[in-house]
Amino acid sequence: MSQGRQLEIFDEPGLRVDRVPAKDDAFSGGGGRGEAALTPKEIAALERLSPDAIYRAIASGDLVARKMCGRLRVDRTDYEAWKDRHRVRPRPHGPMFVPPAPGADSAQGGSFLADLDAVEERSGGGA
Repeated sequence: MSQGRQLEIFDEPGLRVDRVPAKDDAFSGGGGRGEAALTPKEIAALERLSPDAIYRAIASGDLVARKMCGRLRVDRTDYEAWKDRHRVRPRPHGPMFVPPAPGADSAQGGSFLADLDAVEERSGGGA
């Protein structure tokens, strides 16, 4: 036995570990990559989404997860990649709708009906 700290598992004297597993150890669910895996509920809390939305993303294959001992876990790198794939980027061009300048397409009367008649005449659909 080493002089380090002993950890009894389930209070059984026969089950001992010579050291306490570190938080970033492979035992923490990080897949040995030095990072803790997240549960779907933790991701839902982080993103302020419902757990069902996270489970749907996992079921569709959009969010990569693994199942260990009946529990779903998502590596932090997979979670970050999922967030990056859904990042909203600005439009390369101007706004989607630019209202016409006042009077640019108006008929002489300036009323909605006069404008509608002018549009119908230009399109050839006037009655």
